[in-house]
Amino acid sequence: SGTDATGTITATFRAGTAASGTPHDLWLHDLVIENNNATGPGGTFPVFEVTGDVGVGIGGLLVERGWIGNRSWGPTPLVNLAGTAGPARSEFRDTAFVMDAQATTDAFITGGTGAIEYMLFKNCDFVNVESGTLNASVYSGAAAADNPVLFRNCSAVNVTQVGTGANM
Repeated sequence: SGTDATGTITATFRAGTAASGTPHDLWLHDLVIENNNATGPGGTFPVFEVTGDVGVGIGGLLVERGWIGNRSWGPTPLVNLAGTAGPARSEFRDTAFVMDAQATTDAFITGGTGAIEYMLFKNCDFVNVESGTLNASVYSGAAAADNPVLFRNCSAVNVTQVGTGANM
């Protein structure tokens, strides 16, 4: 992760676990996380990532009034909620997610096997600026009985479906 001379993120904005501990009740608001490179630096890294890989995991992620994206290439995924222990209770409210999908498998959001309790997307917009390549799904990943994913009052453009599975 890092930024270039103009302040643009050159890889991934990460919030997550380290040897020193795990963030709990992380509240990010009124933010823009943008990578405007013409191509993904070193690949198609996520623009925003929260990883929980310690026993206590990550709990209480809240993102409000945000814009997360890249209108020039398709990171896979745009937001990665990964790990073997969390995150739990992830909520995104009034947030826009923007990408330029390069394949139907490009997802806006991916949930890891450790994601638990629930994920909520309320009043969010998912915009794929590439009308020639429709994303197969907004959400990809674990959506089990112990991790339902709820989309409330959300919209999606140039996307085939919001998600699949009984717990969406």
